[in-house]
Amino acid sequence: MATIKKPTLNTDAALAFAEEKPKRQGKAIAKPKKKAQRATQKAAKSDGKINKVRGGQSGLVPPGYRRLTANIPNDLYRKMKVKAAMEDRTIVSILEELLEKL
Repeated sequence: MATIKKPTLNTDAALAFAEEKPKRQGKAIAKPKKKAQRATQKAAKSDGKINKVRGGQSGLVPPGYRRLTANIPNDLYRKMKVKAAMEDRTIVSILEELLEKL
């Protein structure tokens, strides 16, 4: 009957391997952009009138505008979306109209 030898682990070599930083080969891989984002950035580059926000991370904002993020209840968002669809408008145009009244 043959005996099987138990494998051993060289702990120093394993620890050195685990702590070793990965070596890069070639160029870093860029994150794929969404199709709409690529089209918007392409149009902005050719137009030359739109500024990038934070290196393009948040999308493109026309000069004289500010990006706005707000949390609103689902039912209000749904009402606004239905109103926009019924009037063949955008949610942005409805918000701009309401904010102008302030």
